[in-house]
Amino acid sequence: MRYDVIIKGGLVVDPSQRLEGKMDVAISGGRIAAVDDEIDPDKSDKVIDASNKLVTPGLVDLHTHVYWGVAHWSVEPDPTCLAKGVTTVVDAGTSGALTFPGFRRYVIENSNTRVLALLHISSIGLTQHPKVGDLQDLRSLDFDCAVNVAKRNSDVIKGVKIRVDKDNVGQNGPQALRLAKEAARSVGVPLMIHISGVLPDNLSLPEILSIIEKGDVVTHCLPPPFPPSTDRSVILNRDGEVIPEVKEARRRGVLFDVGHGSGSFSWETAEKVLNQGFVPDMISSDLHAYSLNGPVYDLATVLSKFLFLGLSLSKVVELSTFAPASFLKFEDRIGTLKPGSEADVAIFSLESGKFPYYDNSQNPAIGLRGDVMKEKIIDKRLEVFRVIKSGRIVP
Repeated sequence: MRYDVIIKGGLVVDPSQRLEGKMDVAISGGRIAAVDDEIDPDKSDKVIDASNKLVTPGLVDLHTHVYWGVAHWSVEPDPTCLAKGVTTVVDAGTSGALTFPGFRRYVIENSNTRVLALLHISSIGLTQHPKVGDLQDLRSLDFDCAVNVAKRNSDVIKGVKIRVDKDNVGQNGPQALRLAKEAARSVGVPLMIHISGVLPDNLSLPEILSIIEKGDVVTHCLPPPFPPSTDRSVILNRDGEVIPEVKEARRRGVLFDVGHGSGSFSWETAEKVLNQGFVPDMISSDLHAYSLNGPVYDLATVLSKFLFLGLSLSKVVELSTFAPASFLKFEDRIGTLKPGSEADVAIFSLESGKFPYYDNSQNPAIGLRGDVMKEKIIDKRLEVFRVIKSGRIVP
């Protein structure tokens, strides 16, 4: 048998198959053809030497904003995601029912990156002006339109999104959240809830968690105290322990996603939460225009932070490949190197050195520069070496 590409001699880490060891990977017809200890390099004209490299399934980033050119938040997916090892991105609610058709035609269908979407329950999506909230006016929520658009585009819309911080919903949080949950239930998809920032006076985190169900996901689950004058993160009690309602929600099957972004990740919160054995279900970047140039840069940077925080290499890969793929119900297609799956592969160098990385523990407002961020010097980081998407080597 001839192969299109053979990746030779890398450390293959594929948690979907519990693989971690030096192996070869063969690709044919845009699919993974074989993963084995030794594959004859003469069976392909294209051989990638992955010696001393890490070979993983293409990364799956559950939280990005890629409606470039329309939403001020957004970045272009191919240079910022695909080129950095992320073969599948989920746009987390940048578009709403009124703006989704353009997102599908001009971004989803014109990107080499595989782009999926969570539809914002606000018909206008993420507001174009940063000081105008998505749902401060409930006239922006057209329930029937959202449900119809999600059903008509079920091949790419994989969930519903809502931001419930005070700046975005004002005092409309309880009603908007219930409508978002009902819309997701009507379509048969999960709901993603953004909790970063200051929650409304009439909608606490325990109240939010009481409304959502198994399979729904809370993003920004490791936020700093906000505003900075507060004494603790919203998910912690005064003793620095994860609040009981968060633990109970996890027992019910609610998922927790990192969603790093420019204002939603704190070293201190992460350390406290991880030390209690509460590991996020998925690691995502929340890559957007205000996190692209730091502190996020790319998903590999976020993964490097979690290696520093003590998660194993296999766990970090799992939470950025197989776990989000399973959430999307694409686990047999992406996030894996199983024969027959999409030939999405990321090859990384694991570099050693002294690298300054930052959180956003005192970011006074998303998008403002000059924030006081806490620095950690980490000794290992992931750097992309080569990316393959659907069997094609990314230039």
